[in-house]
Amino acid sequence: MGRRSYRQTCYAAQALDRVGERWTLLVVRELLTGPRRFKDLQDALPGMGPNLLSARLQQLESDGLVERTQLPPPAGAAAWALTEFGHELEPVLLGLVRFGRSLGLRRRRSHHSRAGWDVLAARALFEPDTARGADCLYELRVGDEVFCFQVEEGELTTWTGPGRQPDAVLTTDPETWQQLTHGERSFDSALEDDRLKLSGNRRAARRLGTLFRQRN
Repeated sequence: MGRRSYRQTCYAAQALDRVGERWTLLVVRELLTGPRRFKDLQDALPGMGPNLLSARLQQLESDGLVERTQLPPPAGAAAWALTEFGHELEPVLLGLVRFGRSLGLRRRRSHHSRAGWDVLAARALFEPDTARGADCLYELRVGDEVFCFQVEEGELTTWTGPGRQPDAVLTTDPETWQQLTHGERSFDSALEDDRLKLSGNRRAARRLGTLFRQRN
């Protein structure tokens, strides 16, 4: 069965013809943080079967939005990455994050949650004005996920994986991370309860939460 089309002479409709199918933009979301192996994408997209994931990747490749690549050593594994054209979807995803945040987050037991999804949210909610003078590399370890936020000259760079000589390392469990990022628990209380462990530049780490939009 071919891909359905809105059959409208409209730029928005034509864009949705390419990326409007279920799961497609979430595949793009995962690749915005860097190249990913097929298995990594499967793990990050619970509920999406391997056949459907394969079909979506092939369609995105056909549209020139993703390409096959190779991870650098020591992994050296086959992976998928966004093309330069595919990266043009980043503002779309960031806009969706901000729009979704304005709707409020519904947390249900049946919902999946991954700390790594907050990497993209951080880009969307970053406040450059509050980041002046906050040059720091943060490494965040949440359960078995590791990702980094680097703030430099008022700009934010993010990636999945460890950092080289991070200024501050924060380690916690997924439940506490959710409480921290959704305003249900304070940074200080998590430190006091030993649910959040901190090494490195303590002052810089305490400033981390102030670098992102707190409310709409």
